[in-house]
Amino acid sequence: NVAIEDSLGNITTIINDVTAANKETQFILQPPNPLYNATYYPNQVKELEKYAKDKDIPYLNHWSNWPDQTSDKMIDVLNEERELPNDKGYKIWSFYLEEFFIKQF
Repeated sequence: NVAIEDSLGNITTIINDVTAANKETQFILQPPNPLYNATYYPNQVKELEKYAKDKDIPYLNHWSNWPDQTSDKMIDVLNEERELPNDKGYKIWSFYLEEFFIKQF
């Protein structure tokens, strides 16, 4: 229930405060897990990705590894409340992160 503008403002504040304390800090951004059949949420995630691109911050788009958010397969990777990943969902997410960091280093 937080507007994307507020989220991006908070991210900017964190980046500015941390960078002021340590100019060599590097940041990466990634969205939270996808949700089944969400309406507004995917648009907020697109805004986060645009923000990362505009600020030249690496963006980890792990959503590309998940099932289509409108597919019933998405239900199989979320918990019963369909808000967080279940074990299968966390494996999808962690595999993406492993691949990113292994390829980067």
